[in-house]
Amino acid sequence: MSFSFVIVGSNKRFKPCSVRVRAFSLLKNRGTLYTKCLRYFHIGSVIHSASIKELEINIQTDIPGPKSTKLRNDLLEYQQISSVSLISDSHKSLGNFLVDVDNNTYLDCFMQISSIPLGYNNPELIAALSTPANIHQLVNRPAMGWFPNEEWIEYITKVFMAVAPSGMDQIFPMMCGTCSNENAMKLCFMKHMSKERGGRTEFTEEELNSTMANSPPGSPSLSILSFKGGFHGRTVGLLKDKRCLENLEETIHTQNKLSAPIAGIIVEPIQSEGGDYHGSKSFFQGVDHIAHKYGISLIIDEVQTHGPDIVTFSKKMLSGGIYHKKSHRPEHPGRVINTWLGDPHKVIMLSEVWKYIQKHQCLKLAQDSGEVMLNGLKELEKKFLGIIRSSRGIGTFCAFDCDSVQTRDKLIQKMLKKYYREQP
Repeated sequence: MSFSFVIVGSNKRFKPCSVRVRAFSLLKNRGTLYTKCLRYFHIGSVIHSASIKELEINIQTDIPGPKSTKLRNDLLEYQQISSVSLISDSHKSLGNFLVDVDNNTYLDCFMQISSIPLGYNNPELIAALSTPANIHQLVNRPAMGWFPNEEWIEYITKVFMAVAPSGMDQIFPMMCGTCSNENAMKLCFMKHMSKERGGRTEFTEEELNSTMANSPPGSPSLSILSFKGGFHGRTVGLLKDKRCLENLEETIHTQNKLSAPIAGIIVEPIQSEGGDYHGSKSFFQGVDHIAHKYGISLIIDEVQTHGPDIVTFSKKMLSGGIYHKKSHRPEHPGRVINTWLGDPHKVIMLSEVWKYIQKHQCLKLAQDSGEVMLNGLKELEKKFLGIIRSSRGIGTFCAFDCDSVQTRDKLIQKMLKKYYREQP
């Protein structure tokens, strides 16, 4: 299957030129990659150990410290991973606090790219993975596409489907967000070509032979449509939503003329690479309407909004995967498959995370905390007029812009200095 990405978006976008804040630490090595926004992630955990109260922000060295710098340089001998900011100490880290190998302690608002939903060393997760009944799941990892164990069927029904988006009763567990999105695109291609074949389920000899050479008709030229940069900030009105949707329809017509039709549209409700861009409700409703108007599959990346055909997930779900409607179920086995099709120990953890979230009402905590955070950011906008602007967020997914990259960098350094403590 040959396919291309078609990117839709206005030319009036922030240029990718700044950085995120991770645990009050500047990722200097990636400083040219992101827009000039500061983002704060708040995880939904509660204090799960009295010892967490003993931890507090404590910066003892420059960031990165000497030990982090040495270990980072050792690592660079073997791989291009200059993105590394510091070396963490997973033994000492606890709850919302990250400790590095130089004994610097940070309030971690990033949580390993938002992949640790309950904080570091949560005792309930440790207990779940230490249970003798679960040890065999860690040691004997099954290839679920061929030899799933009995527990896996229970995990599918009682864990994954318990949190499935409305209207979706099908799932393909995956390893990560990347393979989730790639296989979601394959589902779009299968659905599109099934429609083109008029519902014919068996392949012709020509289709089977040509696909081995990555040529049509077995491997047709299809496209996936995505969106450039991000969506509109809170000050942008419905007029720009309307224009962006008009661009979307124009692109669909253009691709049809180029004989590379759009088989799927993939979109994030909040785009967070290159800055935080939040789409409006009316915008997503418009995308959904256009997708159904032209019979194009709609993929929502990680978050459920409106009525998509496919929802992909990873990160805080611990396991990657694809929820989809039965209309996108492959007609043949093996068309969406890999060695493992999921990871039992990640689902054991997901089960405990879901119980924990319900028990401690973490969603309400996130909503309440997010409201306090966003209101606080808006107050700072008034106090530092023109320096801080465009505060935005849903729940605890909050961000604001600085007036320049230089201001952003100075702010981060001042925050680090505020918590620097001379050691005896």
